[in-house]
Parts: sequence; structure tokens; C-alpha cells
Amino acid sequence: MVLEVAADFLAQSLVDVGVKNVFGGHGGALVPLVNAVVNHPDLTWVCTRNEANASLMAAADSKLTGAGRMGACIATSGPGASNLLTGLLDAQLDRVPVIAITGAKPRSDSLHSEFQDIDQARIFAAGGLAYSVTVSDPLQLVALMRDAVAIALTQRVCVHVAVPVDIQGMQIQAPEHLCSAMGIRRRLELSQIHTGILDDVAAHVSKPDERVVIALGLDARDVGNTVLELAEVLGAPVV
Repeated sequence: MVLEVAADFLAQSLVDVGVKNVFGGHGGALVPLVNAVVNHPDLTWVCTRNEANASLMAAADSKLTGAGRMGACIATSGPGASNLLTGLLDAQLDRVPVIAITGAKPRSDSLHSEFQDIDQARIFAAGGLAYSVTVSDPLQLVALMRDAVAIALTQRVCVHVAVPVDIQGMQIQAPEHLCSAMGIRRRLELSQIHTGILDDVAAHVSKPDERVVIALGLDARDVGNTVLELAEVLGAPVV
């Protein structure tokens, strides 16, 4: 464990989970995190005119880059956060891993009608996101980021973590790398081939009286040419 600024931990966590580009808008409740993203050598900050564009771009980034790479977007409190919802639901419905990190008012200013203070976690959860939480104590940050990353990668869904701006600027005890994220990525990338299942499928499709249809999901995104060759041999349509 090392002592570091929470915003720097968040930026490094995005890198550990495979994020390359961070899309978003600026705002007062997000200054520490934007600075951390801009200063990180392995992240590219893409500032958008509207947060809705940021979330849609993050979803597209995950879809188009393949290999299950997580998309990421960030936004400030209030309308900055609520503007993200359209793109986040796009990611959720298309089953691509995206993480949204939003800034929130300082904890001392929350829950009493302060400017741009909305219950972000409740709004995103009501909208249909698989996981949406607000960090209420700096000691929670590592665990909640670990859970968010694990859910996004293993379930291929969109997750949201709101971090009050005072916590973003705090010194916290954190691991140098978000270990669970790196482990999950390795498990997904090194998934084993089950030869017994392949043998059963081969025996089934080789029957002359069987008509075959090949149905593909997201995990087949890197083997398109091989699937097309198989489809031609079998005379099978691909859906």
C-alpha cells in the first residue's frame, strides 16, 4: 500500500483496467480528477462539448476497440452527471464495459439543497445501470472501485461511481495497482478452450441431415475470418 492522492489512484485504476481514453467535461467538482487524468502518461484526455457526447464516445470506444477494453467517461456534479445517462444506457443495453466517474459536492455541502447537488447514484440506478454508488468515506474508495471494475468486466455492463470533490483531493492508502482489475483482465484474455465441448459440436455439425446456423456473441469478435471459413465449409448462415 502507498500513500497517494485519491484522484491519482482513480486515474491509475483506469489504466490498470485497460482504459486508454477518458472522455468528459470539466467542472468544479471534478478538478482533481481531471488534473490526474491529464497528467497521467498512459491516458488521453478528450474534453467534449457536452457530457452526453462523452458517454456515447466512451461506449463507442469500448465497442470499436474490441478485446473487451473498458470505456471511461467522467463528469462534474449536477447536470454534468445527469447528461451522461443516454450514453451510459447505450453501453448497458449493448453489453459493453464502461465506467463513469462523476464528481460530487463536498460531503459537508451535500443533502441540503446545495447548488448542483443531486443524488447521482439513485438517478443512474433508476435509469437501469447495473452498479451505481456514491463514495461517502475515503476508506471506501479502493473497495468500491474494485467492485465496479469487477462487475463491468465480468458482466459486460456499465457502472458508475460518484466521488465527492473533497475525497478526490485527499491522501489515501491504496495499492499501487488495482489488483483485481488486472487479474480479471488476465482471466478474460486467457480463457481456456474446452476441447470436449468442441468435439461434441464437431460431431453434431458433421451429421449430413443436420442443418447448422452459427450464432455469434461479443466474445467471437476477434475470430471473424475463421468463423466465415467455417460457415463456408458448412454452408451455414451466421447470425
